[in-house]
Amino acid sequence: MDIDIKNKFENIVLNRTEVDFIVSFVSSTPSRAKIVETLAALLNAKKELIILQYIKGEYGKKEAKARAHVYNDEAVMKDIEKRHLIERMKPTEKEEKKEEKTKEKPKKEEKPKEEIRPEEEKKEEKPEEKKEEKKEEKPAE
Repeated sequence: MDIDIKNKFENIVLNRTEVDFIVSFVSSTPSRAKIVETLAALLNAKKELIILQYIKGEYGKKEAKARAHVYNDEAVMKDIEKRHLIERMKPTEKEEKKEEKTKEKPKKEEKPKEEIRPEEEKKEEKPEEKKEEKKEEKPAE
C-alpha cells in the first residue's frame, strides 16, 4: 500500500490538518486501520487523532481517493467530528483481540534443523546392535 498526499491544509480555526490523498494498493482496498497506521507514520501523528472522512475507489482501479482530518487535541476532535465517524475509527473486537494475542505471546525460538546431533543418532543405533548381538549369542550356546 502506498499513500500519495495531494493536498494538505492547516485549518487553524478548527485546530486540525485536512489531508487529501490517494491510496494505491495491489489487491483489495486496505482497511481503515491500515490506512490510518500508514498515514500516522507519514504525518508523525497519533492514530487515535486521525479521522478518515471517506475512501472512494473506482471500479477496476487499484487506487482510491481519500480525505482525513488530523487533530491536535482529542477534546476538539470529539466536539467537531460526527459521532458515527469517531465510532467507525475505533478498533473492532477482533482487532483488539488480535493485538492482545500478539502482545501476550512472544515468538518461540525455533531450533535449526542442524541441531540434531550425530551422537544422538549413534545412541539410537547402539541399542539395536546390542539386541542383534544377544540374538546371535543364544544360538551359540
